[in-house]
Parts: sequence; C-alpha cells; structure tokens
Amino acid sequence: CDDIDWTRDASGTPSSGTGPTSGSAGSWYMYMESSAPNYPSKDANLYATVDLSGESSATLEFDYHYQGSSASTMVLQASTNGGSSFSTLWTMPTSSNSSWRSASVSLDSYAGGDVILQFAATTGASWQGDVAIDDLSITTSGGGGGGGGTTEDCGSASNLSRSTGQWQYFTWTVPSNSQGTTITTTGSNGDADLYVRWGANPTTSNYTARSISATSNESISITGSGTLNIGIYAYSTFSGLSVQACNTVPATASTAQDAPELSISGEVVETVGFQVFPNPASDRLSVATAFDLNTDAPARVYTITGQVALETETANLREGIDIAGLQKGVYFIQVQDAKGQVRTQQFVKN
Repeated sequence: CDDIDWTRDASGTPSSGTGPTSGSAGSWYMYMESSAPNYPSKDANLYATVDLSGESSATLEFDYHYQGSSASTMVLQASTNGGSSFSTLWTMPTSSNSSWRSASVSLDSYAGGDVILQFAATTGASWQGDVAIDDLSITTSGGGGGGGGTTEDCGSASNLSRSTGQWQYFTWTVPSNSQGTTITTTGSNGDADLYVRWGANPTTSNYTARSISATSNESISITGSGTLNIGIYAYSTFSGLSVQACNTVPATASTAQDAPELSISGEVVETVGFQVFPNPASDRLSVATAFDLNTDAPARVYTITGQVALETETANLREGIDIAGLQKGVYFIQVQDAKGQVRTQQFVKN
C-alpha cells in the first residue's frame, strides 16, 4: 500500500520551482505532490497490468520530470506474482532538471505473459520534490527488441569556492552512443554561471551553451559527443558549489565513467581587473570584472567628448551590451564597484 496518490494535472504543480508547468507531449501529465502534509518519506505508487502474451520482445518508453532539492526518489518496478514482490527495472537519476527527460526500459524478460508495472515514488525531506511522468508507450516484437533501456553515467566535483571574476574549468568525455548530457550546479551561496563548449574552454563570449541566473543553481542539457569543456564563472564570490555531469547511455553499453570527481582542466583562471571584449566590437560588447559591482548604479557608455551615448542597468552586463546603434569611434564604458569606486575601460566601435 502507499500513503498518497498520484494526480492528473495540466497547469503546473502548486509549488513554485518544483514540478513541470505542462506535459511533455501535450497538456496532461501525472505527478506526485510533495507539499505538506505529503513529506517526508511518503510513498505514492502508480501501477497497471500489461498483457505481453504472444510477444517476443517489448520496450517501455516514457518521459519523467524531477526538479527540486529534497531528494525525492522514483523507481520503475515489475511483478509477475500478482504484486506480492517487485523487481526494480529503472531508477530515476537524482540530478535536478527543469526540463522533461526520456527513458527507455526493456521488458523482454516479461514477454510472453502478464506483468504488473509500478512507478513507486517517495517524497524527500521538504516540499521541493514533485515527481511527474508523461507520454508512456509500449512497443512490442517486430523490430530488434527493447535495446536494454538507458542509464546515466555521472561525475561530480563539490565544495568549490571562487572569487569574483575567476573561472574554474573541467573536462567531461561524452561517448558516441550518448543520447544526451546534462550538467548542473547546485548548493552555492553566491552567483556562479555555467558555460560549456566542445573542444575548448568557454568564455562569456565564446561558448556552445550557457545557463546564467542570479543564483548558482544552473542546468544545461546538450547533445553531441567528444570532449566537453565545462566552465564555471564567478559572477560574484561563491562557496560550497557542487557540479555534476551525466551522460545518458544505453544500459547495456555503460561507459562506466562514474567517478567522484570531474577532470579538472588546468588551474583557476582569473579575470584581471576590468575587461571588455571583443575590442574593437561591432554589435555586442561583453564585460568581465574581477570585483563586485554596485548593482544600484547604472553602467554608462560615454563618447570621447564626455557625452552619455548609452546607459543600462548593471545587472544586464552579464548578457552583454548592445552597441549596434552606436556610431563608429572610440568610447568609454564606466561602472561602479561595490565600494563606490568608478572604474573605466576604453573600447572601439567599428
């Protein structure tokens, strides 16, 4: 028996920052609500009997969603004795992600008879642990069978601390059979931005993908194979950060890359002082500082004669400044640090 029920929903779970906002294949999905009084350690089981008689192979495919910090769990189980006992076929990865993810599980062992399939979810230590599933389908014999399902090979590094303007780089190997890679950062009390780039260290202006927000909880999902360079940029000083990279690969061909640490690529790289790039620039100017900014003071661009040509909020600097509308010439960008000191850098608009 279980403690709480699964719920059919289409408009987003009640709690902010946990659970999907819509289904993966339409509007509706099924989810387990983790808000009080549904935590901690409350079970929710969703099951069905599947008739696989006359079949030689079968595969279950589905989408799942887990976004939160309370360590809720979910497994897919099977029973051939009427539910007296269950075997676990798949375990949900513990990495949090705001996007739907897909899984494929072989049911070949149960072909030729009836089997009870059960999604068994358990709430974590707080309300931030909604779990959802959607778009379930079973394909049976006639093609090459189930394929053995998928698993995640992960590596991580923890307790990272960096000062404003510093980079920490890692490398992560993505095999050719990877169906997708997810990189996440969590747990810091500062502001760390996440960048990735294939084959070379990323920068704030040269990257394959990035995730930037006002916190250090970032996530990137990417496809491809080869050496993926991961860069963590200290937009402001942070400490206690954890980073995890996971490859989704066929369960029968796991790369066995699980390790306590990601590969650290070189030493910490620090942005010196106040930099703008590219310089000269034509469309967008990126800004990097090795000091904390006064976010209450605007950033201003001045002409060589001292006239204000452009003004923007300091918080917008991480996105870069659109200078496409400026005339060609020499300009100065001026910001204010957290101590109130004005910092100036020159650049050329071409």
